[in-house]
Parts: sequence; structure tokens; C-alpha cells
Amino acid sequence: MRSRPWVSAVALVMAALTMSAQSPLPRNRPQANAEGGTIAWQTTFDASKCAERWQCDGTDPAGCGAPSYSLRKPWDNAALCGGVGAITPHGLFSPPGHRRGGEIRAYANMTNGGGGYGYRHWVGDGFDRQSGGVKIDLTQIGLAAYTEIWARGYFRYSAGFVWTPGPGPGFTKEIYGLNGTANPYVVGFKYGNQVQFWVNGGCRTDACNGTSHGWTDTMGGAVGDGLWHCLEWHIKQGTTTRNGVREVKIDGKMVLQDRASNTGTTGTWNGFVIGSNQNDPFNDRADDGLINGSQEGYRDYDDFAVSYTGWIGCPY
Repeated sequence: MRSRPWVSAVALVMAALTMSAQSPLPRNRPQANAEGGTIAWQTTFDASKCAERWQCDGTDPAGCGAPSYSLRKPWDNAALCGGVGAITPHGLFSPPGHRRGGEIRAYANMTNGGGGYGYRHWVGDGFDRQSGGVKIDLTQIGLAAYTEIWARGYFRYSAGFVWTPGPGPGFTKEIYGLNGTANPYVVGFKYGNQVQFWVNGGCRTDACNGTSHGWTDTMGGAVGDGLWHCLEWHIKQGTTTRNGVREVKIDGKMVLQDRASNTGTTGTWNGFVIGSNQNDPFNDRADDGLINGSQEGYRDYDDFAVSYTGWIGCPY
């Protein structure tokens, strides 16, 4: 029988389409990659050692909104649910208060990541209304305070998350670098499509904003895409006010690079906070705190790692 090359070609195409439909690659996520940095600390919020819980110590979330309620308590132990590190709730619910504490939950886990749970950080509408963040203090468990660090984590905004006036946030603080005795720093989004990495409460003499690949490029538009994204950052203290380093990668792409930066010249950092304040979400327009057609937004965080030697990469 005469062969039919076109039949084989069609079969191959159909097979490829079927496999693609069964195993879609999330938009904007990088292909798996790893780099050469030695991991000094990491967490997956280990499910075997880290109990699911609310940030307000296990009580009903409706009772967690009192501004006087202190969140400075350990989650379960000083060893970050069995990992190498120390993790504590950080700060208070921001007045006028946010109804929900942060959560360590299975539904906040990145399912194709390192396992365990994840951290859900609830975000109220308006200015600086959110549950408390998670403090990672490396010095509490014997790791060195640092003048240079590379770190990686994954984040996800709830699908449909919007800002006013938009298309992106006034600002977000995904990471807040704990100052120790050095200048504090912040990594996050700013305006429609910028990335910010400021030091010491502002840019000092430097431009702190990347000019592209911020919120709208990362999400593929004005609203949250509900997908996981990889965030990496690198900060190095300078010996002068013009040779410090600030760098940010999102989904494996360098989106901000300043190797002649004023990051300060003295002191050390000792860790960072995951999830801080922001401006100006517009999700719970009924302002009822309920999960309904007009729901509060959230952001999930998972699979963080720290290196003192180089970029870690995004292996998931």
C-alpha cells in the first residue's frame, strides 16, 4: 500500500495538540531553571511540621480585626515549621483594620512547587489595609546578617485582582528588607507597569523604578491572572554611595538592574518580611469582607530561598 506522509504529519500534530491541552504551561511562568547560588535557607511551609492556621492564633477570622491584637507570636516553633530559619507574624492589622489574619494553608500552596503549604496574605481595599506579613529573621537561627544577598520566592495574586484607578497599583511591597543596622529596602510593583526597589524609605539619589515589566506585563493585563510567578532579588551594600547593587528578576527575566546604586555603606540586614502594605486595591467594593461577587483580594507566597553566593533560579 502506498504510504501517506500527510496522514503521519496530521497524526503528529494532533498528538502534540492533545498533549498541550492536557499539560498547559501557565502563561508568564518560566521554564524550569536553576542557577549556581548555594541555598543557605529555604521553606516550603512543610506540611508535616507546620500546622494549617490563621495568623491570629487559630481563632475565627472574623475576630481578628482588632487593631490592638498583636501578631508578634511564633507560628508553631522558632525553626520555621521544621525548616532552617525563623518565621513569625509581623506587625499589626492596619487600622482601620483588616478582618482576616494571614494564613498558612494548603490552598495557598504552589501545587507544582516544593510541596507543603503556602502563605496567604489578605489585602483590603484602600490604602495600607492588609493582614500582617511573615517575618524571616535569618539571624535568629544562626545564619549571618548580610551585606549582600540573593533570594527567590513565588507569588500569586487572586484571579481578577484589580486596582484603582489602575491599570496597576500605586505601589506594592512584596518584600520588605529588615534593616538591622543598615538601610531598609522594598521590592514590589509601582504604577501601571514599573518595578520598584528602593532603599532607605526612598530612592535617595537613585532612580528606584524599572520602566517596564511591572504589573501589566507580569499579569498580561490590568487584572490579577491567578497564576504563580517567580520573584528574585539581589541587593549588595556599596563601599561608596555609587557602587551598590539592586537587581530584580520576574519569571527569570531581569526587569531592574542598577549596579551603581546608593544602597548605603554601613550596617547589615538580618532578614526580610514577606507581604507588606500597598495602594490602592479595589476588589471588595461592598466592603463586607465576604468572599462573594465582590470579594477581597489576596496574594499567596511560597517556596522561598536565600543564598549568600549567587542567583538561585526558578526551578519550578
